[in-house]
Amino acid sequence: MPDATLSQLVEYRIIQYLSASGSWDSTPTFLETLGAQLAGNPIVKINVTGSREEPYQSGNHFVDVRAELSTSMEPDTDLTYDEAMTSHNKNAGAAAALLGDMAPSNLDGSAPTAYDNSLKVFDIHLGGFEREIVEQYNTFTDVWDLTIYCHNEG
Repeated sequence: MPDATLSQLVEYRIIQYLSASGSWDSTPTFLETLGAQLAGNPIVKINVTGSREEPYQSGNHFVDVRAELSTSMEPDTDLTYDEAMTSHNKNAGAAAALLGDMAPSNLDGSAPTAYDNSLKVFDIHLGGFEREIVEQYNTFTDVWDLTIYCHNEG
């Protein structure tokens, strides 16, 4: 079987960790960069934005990741402003705690079943975060930036 790309492997392992938690107010739909056909509400999207190999030719990478939580107030979701805000704040607290507590061993492991490789994580750094209300889409959004130092073991 082929190997998964480093970006797919990192996204997959983070989603496996987050989705295993029972601390969500309302369980989100978890999406990798390539997404899915039907998104739910709320949504947690994990997106690898880049990586750099260090030290040179070591196979070890610093991988930059954005974790985004969005809760919509679309008519289809039947949430009022207060309900969406309350649920989003509880889920944002759960996401912040999970990301802050995430240890390298939480992300170590195999790729999706169609691939042979695995991920070995040495360090995780939780950087800054952003928060906004996107009025155009009636959406609350929180974003966290992470850097993961890891090796794609093929």
